[in-house]
Amino acid sequence: MTRFNTVLIRIFTLVFSWRLLLIILAYFAYATIAPYGEPYQTYNGEVAYLEILGNAAENIWHFVSVQMWSFWDSNFYIDIAQHSYLGAADLRGASEPFVLVFFPLFPLLIWLFHWPLEFLGITDSFTTAALLINFFATVGALYFLYKLIVFEFKEKTLAWHSVLLLLFFPTAFFLAAPYTEACFLFSSLASFYFMRRGKFFAAGFFAAMTSATRMLGIGLFPLLLFEYFRQRGWNFRRPLRLPKLNWQMLGVLLAPLGLLLFMSYQFFTFGSATLNFEYNQTYWNRQPEILNPVRAVKNNVEEITVSPLSKRCGPPGQVTFCPASSLKDLGFLIFAITALVLVWRLLPTSYALWSTFLILAPLLTGKLLGYPRYILVVFPLFIALSKRLRSSTALSI
Repeated sequence: MTRFNTVLIRIFTLVFSWRLLLIILAYFAYATIAPYGEPYQTYNGEVAYLEILGNAAENIWHFVSVQMWSFWDSNFYIDIAQHSYLGAADLRGASEPFVLVFFPLFPLLIWLFHWPLEFLGITDSFTTAALLINFFATVGALYFLYKLIVFEFKEKTLAWHSVLLLLFFPTAFFLAAPYTEACFLFSSLASFYFMRRGKFFAAGFFAAMTSATRMLGIGLFPLLLFEYFRQRGWNFRRPLRLPKLNWQMLGVLLAPLGLLLFMSYQFFTFGSATLNFEYNQTYWNRQPEILNPVRAVKNNVEEITVSPLSKRCGPPGQVTFCPASSLKDLGFLIFAITALVLVWRLLPTSYALWSTFLILAPLLTGKLLGYPRYILVVFPLFIALSKRLRSSTALSI
C-alpha cells in the first residue's frame, strides 16, 4: 500500500468516525431533549420537531443522519439545486431571485450527484447528495491540509495535530451540514497546496472552484499573483522590475473564473451581472463599509452589557439577537485575532495574508452573525496553533 493510500485511508476513517459520532450524539440529544421543547415551524410552515416523525427507530435515525442537517442556509442550497434560482425564490413568495446571494457551485454539485441516488431509490436524494459531497470534500480538505504541512514544514506530527484541531473545532459540524464550508475548505486548501509547490495551473483551477463557491474565494486571485512573483524572485522593494513571465501565469488568471462565470449567468439570465451584490445589501443588509468592523464589535458589546445574559434568543428558525449569542460571536472573534497573531509570527507570509483576509472581510458587513462558522475555513489558524501546542502530550497520536 502506498503512502498516499495510507494517509488517505487514515483520514477517511477519521472523518467517517467523526461523522458517526455526530449522528450518535444527535440521536441521544433529540431523544432526550427535543420532546420537551417547544414546537416551531420552518419557513414553509412544516413543523420541524422529532415527534412529528413518529417513534419508529428508523425514522429517528433517518432524521438525525439526514434531515436534521438541512437547516438555515442549507435549505436555500438544496432548493436551488432542486428548483433553480427562480424556483427557490418562488417557494418563498419572492418576486425576484434574491437567492442569487448563494453561489452556484455547491447547488450544481448537489444537482449532479442526486441523480444516481434518486435512481437507487434513496430517500431525500438532494439532501443525501449534499451530505455525501461534504463528507468527501472534508476528507479531501484534510488530506490536502496534511500534504501541505508535510511539504511546507516536513513534520508529519504537526500535520496530524492540525487535522485533529480543525476536525474537532467547536463549529466543525458545519463541515457535515449542507453548507459551503467543506467545499470552500477543500478547494482553497488544494489551491494553496499547488500554489506553494509552484503548480499554478492546478492552483488556478481550484481557486476558480473556490470563487464559484463563495464571494471570499476571489481573494485567492491576488494571493496567487503575489506567490507567483515571489517564487520568481520579484524584489518587492523594486516593484517595477518584474520577473520574466511564463506559461504558468495563465494558471493564475483562472482564479477569478468562477465568479466571472456566475456574473455572466446573472447578466444573461436576469439582465444584471451584479444582482448578487445588490441582493446581499437589500435582503441580507450586508453593506460593506470600512468602519463596519468597529460597529460590529460595538453592537455586540452593547448587547452583552445592556441586556441580561438570561434573555432568550428566540425560537429556533428565527434570526434574533441575545447576549449569549453575542458573547459567543465576540469570543470567536477574539480567538481568531489572537490566533492570527500566531500565524503572522510562525507561518510564511502567504498564510498570514490569506488568514487576515478571511478574518477581516466578514467584519466589513458590520455583523458578527455567523462569524464562528466563517473562521472554520481559516486553516492557517489551526497550523499555527498546532505549532504552538505540538510539545503537548495531550495532542500525541
